[in-house]
Amino acid sequence: MLLVSVCILWRKRRKWAMAKESVKSIPLSPIPISIKGFPQYYSELNGDAEKLKHEYMLLTSKSNEITLSNSVGVMAQNKKRNRYTNVIAYDHSRVILKEVDDSGTDYINASYIQGFTGNVEYIATQGPLEQTVIDFWKMVIQENVSLIVMVAQFVEQNKDKCYKYFPNNHENMELANGFTIRCCTELNFNTYIVRTITIQNEIKQWTITHLQFTDWPDFGCPNGTEIMLEFCQLMREYAEKTSAPIVLHCSAGVGRTGTLIALDILLQAIHDNKDIDIFNTVLNLRRDRKNMVQTEKQYLYIHSCINDAIENPLPVSNGRTNMEPIYENVEDIKKELNEHTITESQF
Repeated sequence: MLLVSVCILWRKRRKWAMAKESVKSIPLSPIPISIKGFPQYYSELNGDAEKLKHEYMLLTSKSNEITLSNSVGVMAQNKKRNRYTNVIAYDHSRVILKEVDDSGTDYINASYIQGFTGNVEYIATQGPLEQTVIDFWKMVIQENVSLIVMVAQFVEQNKDKCYKYFPNNHENMELANGFTIRCCTELNFNTYIVRTITIQNEIKQWTITHLQFTDWPDFGCPNGTEIMLEFCQLMREYAEKTSAPIVLHCSAGVGRTGTLIALDILLQAIHDNKDIDIFNTVLNLRRDRKNMVQTEKQYLYIHSCINDAIENPLPVSNGRTNMEPIYENVEDIKKELNEHTITESQF
């Protein structure tokens, strides 16, 4: 019995030592891959589970070396503003609310994220809680946001993932701070939904495009890459129309959100004929917000999408999706679209 226990312990230690050594054997930073050479690189990576595992282990190891303060987010008055205790906005990259409520806090669990240009192009945030809905919309107005991208559903596997922070189609939601949220249009494309949402008070009105990808499980990935690449293309077309950051969220604002942001950055690299550097793209995201791209599966999915974008590029859509929307009452939608075409108007 003692001999068996010793053997088991020896095997565990040997396995741990081998894993540790394998991480050391990988280059300190995987080198960028040319667009031309990426398909071969992907084929080798996809066919070698250990190579992928080791690269992700190295990413995790380097991420753990990032020690940044999140002192504001863990303050007593701010703890209830975090959906998850292990996902707190870093101090250096957090969005600071300029309009403070009676609680006296300027904290929201949201982070500025640098994009392809090196400038802040995104705000990654958690799915709003009931008590943070007003703060969420304050942030949208403060940052002059015109595009919100949601990569989650409100309830998944009977668990609340995000509070419903906007009303149903053609309905209003009144907020305590005097703002009215209205969902003007809603076009359902089966795996994603395109909405037009307005925010208004007694003085101004803002119009927001809201894109929701509905076929992406938490901690997982969508089935296939084509519909995801089409969604990324649609998001980029809307993003090009504004200089303001895009607000993206899932539930925690790190896994699916991080994966989508990484894809958007890397697809821009392809467009500009730059080398592909998935490893450092994800690592840089994690310097702005912890745990961006949360699983090895999501990390591989980024590779799959980029490979398919190179080998089977989508045609330029000119703002039109290849899919037909599923919706009712076409005349109501046309009417709402005509009434809300101005991004910001004075009453």
